[in-house]
Amino acid sequence: MAFKDHSRQGICDVCEKETEVVVCSSRYGPLSNAYCEACFDRGYQPYGDLVAYIACAGGFPNEISEAYVTDVRRILRWLNIPESKFAEDVDRAIEEMLEI
Repeated sequence: MAFKDHSRQGICDVCEKETEVVVCSSRYGPLSNAYCEACFDRGYQPYGDLVAYIACAGGFPNEISEAYVTDVRRILRWLNIPESKFAEDVDRAIEEMLEI
């Protein structure tokens, strides 16, 4: 089955374009998101999902597996988000979880 067989009009949760999207589970946790065809084909994920998922595993980049480091860096390049900002957001998310 093709993307177009399951798509509907909506907004992509990754790039925020209004276009045809499919809703499916995230590669980064038990979440469902809307993905445009480009984001779906490339395996891109919403920034907030990346932050939350990695924060549950540990600090970035030293406390997570190399496979995730590589994938997160690939997605950050596409989103045009500096790795330093991502690491800060992960650290902040970890601190917030510890406060609960």
